[in-house]
Amino acid sequence: MKAITVLAVDDSAIYRSQLRAAMKHMPQVQLVAAVSNGKIALDVLKNNSIDLMILDLEMPELDGLETLIEMKKANYQTKVIMFSSFSQRGAATTLEALKCGAKDFVIKPGLSTDETQKLNPDKKISELLLPKILALFPENNSSQFEIINALKNEQSVSVTKPKVVVIGASTGGPNALETIFTNWSAALVCPILIVQHMPPLFTATLASRLSKISGLLVKEAEDGEILKNQIYIAPGDFHMELIKQKDEVRIHINQNKQEHYVRPAVDPLFRTAAEIFKKDENEV
Repeated sequence: MKAITVLAVDDSAIYRSQLRAAMKHMPQVQLVAAVSNGKIALDVLKNNSIDLMILDLEMPELDGLETLIEMKKANYQTKVIMFSSFSQRGAATTLEALKCGAKDFVIKPGLSTDETQKLNPDKKISELLLPKILALFPENNSSQFEIINALKNEQSVSVTKPKVVVIGASTGGPNALETIFTNWSAALVCPILIVQHMPPLFTATLASRLSKISGLLVKEAEDGEILKNQIYIAPGDFHMELIKQKDEVRIHINQNKQEHYVRPAVDPLFRTAAEIFKKDENEV
């Protein structure tokens, strides 16, 4: 199998060193270069075939967003994963970067709250990056676009009124969700619950962003609240489940063990929704 060629871009010598070390844990990838800003990165792209760029947001000369804009102008096909800081500003800028063409993001080491924080920085980066890299380079990646197109084609929507809609998303999820909810023109007929694999702060920023573009109420879910016709996003680092109490369906937020190495995970929501609405399988 041909190695995935990678360009790392970060103005911090420490993070560049950690990225170099992280790539040594990934036999599937080949680090071509590690440079300090977007201007140098564009020069590398001119002279090399690069499959993937790991891109910092805040840099001198040319920052992450500016680099993405220049890449789009030059029609570079290199895929981009943002290397993001764990802050409110970092979350907002990362979502803007995803809108500008970045495919995914990872949080810089030492700043996340998940179980990978027990690892050395380079191994932590490897643990976070490798699944995302492999997701971006499958043998056939057309299925996600087919799903999005089906959701936006009103002829494909069932005439049956659902009682709840549950959505799970990981790599590419924020852009897909924006595509679904941009210029939403109808009132909600049921609650929509979303699990997007994101850390804290990022899920709150995503909720705010989706609310602005859709005109609908989108919020991070809270433990114990009664399910209403609005959109709920699982908070970062928390699983979201549904529980039934008498005739009411409520949301339950918890920090149970990670599933498939992530929290929030899709499975807890899907399992509990299926159990509660199992008598009406066509309505879930």
